[in-house]
Amino acid sequence: TNDIERTSTEIRIQSNNDSGFNWVLGAFQEKNEKVTDVDYIQPGSSHANSRWWEADLDRKGDIDAIFGEVYLDISEKTSATIGFRKYDQSMKLKAVDGYYGSLSFGLTDGDFSSSESGTIPKLALQHNISDDFMIYGSYSEGYRPSGVNRPRPNSSGFSVPETYDPDYLDSLEIGFKSTLNDGKLILNGAYYSMDWTNYQTSTFNTDITSVAYTENVGNADIDGFEINTIYALNDTTKVNFYLNKMDPKLSNDYYYVSGELGANAGNRLASMPKISYYLSVDKDLVFMGRPAFISFDYSHTGNRYTSYENGAFLLPDYSLANFRAGFDNDNSSIELYVTNLTDEDAYLSRYDDFSAVGDSGYSGFGVRRTGSKPRVIGIRLRYRY
Repeated sequence: TNDIERTSTEIRIQSNNDSGFNWVLGAFQEKNEKVTDVDYIQPGSSHANSRWWEADLDRKGDIDAIFGEVYLDISEKTSATIGFRKYDQSMKLKAVDGYYGSLSFGLTDGDFSSSESGTIPKLALQHNISDDFMIYGSYSEGYRPSGVNRPRPNSSGFSVPETYDPDYLDSLEIGFKSTLNDGKLILNGAYYSMDWTNYQTSTFNTDITSVAYTENVGNADIDGFEINTIYALNDTTKVNFYLNKMDPKLSNDYYYVSGELGANAGNRLASMPKISYYLSVDKDLVFMGRPAFISFDYSHTGNRYTSYENGAFLLPDYSLANFRAGFDNDNSSIELYVTNLTDEDAYLSRYDDFSAVGDSGYSGFGVRRTGSKPRVIGIRLRYRY
């Protein structure tokens, strides 16, 4: 069970000028607590109360921040946004966990804490080349807070880090937005570059510990571009296309706490395809004097690695298609739909849940594969009272 209590307060004041200069200033405060009581029961076992593993966690956090933004018209066609956020965040965790109903191999007095503070800026520029074409650029910084793991040494004496540090993201985006061909074509595009410092991610190495843990593995870079277009073939038919292509990779070698090389610089980040795209066609029509529609969409996701580490499993790319058609009555509608039109068995994710035999002489649950839902054909009826 999880018992979560969160109290937050935000105050902001802002201007409302017609002069091309506006601002907002605010403050934010939050106190949160999450009390977790988890028991994994193994019926029929000899463990106390049949508990295979249990955990009692009490996590408390405090967040204080002030923020502000200024909106400025530099000229009739050019505007700027300048902002900041100053934050101070802390977290404390009391942890008790272990195995076999007696907290074996676990923690009986875990008491961890982490904190961070800083200021993150934001800058954006926008210029209207014409009424139909706009270019923009933005720079912003962000962070993810630090946290704690549940460390315990293995038989070789290695242990995961008790805590992990915050990571920081510098993000740059340059792009354009346009409406062309007398409003029939909407065309938007952007180049983006993200520089991740002290990259924070999950690691799962059964040679070190039996559970996944979070750590900082160095720096990472993501560079890419995206294109989105909506084209009206006529008054009743629209085509939508989106493409994203990127190169997400580690910037440096990474070593496990044991000293073994875990990942080479240039390894792709976990779960990130280099290319993905989406296509849809929507058609409005009249069926037996009633408004009706036909919709088709197709998406493609490129191959992905299960981890940033050397030897990670490469998940194959996959494509999914869906179809919908229906019509409306005065206060009701009927729709025929087909999801996963080609009945694709997409390989969405993979988790190795102790497929190898461990020190106990027994293997675990094996590889867990998550696939896409099979093709579904259905009819959906709606009635509005």
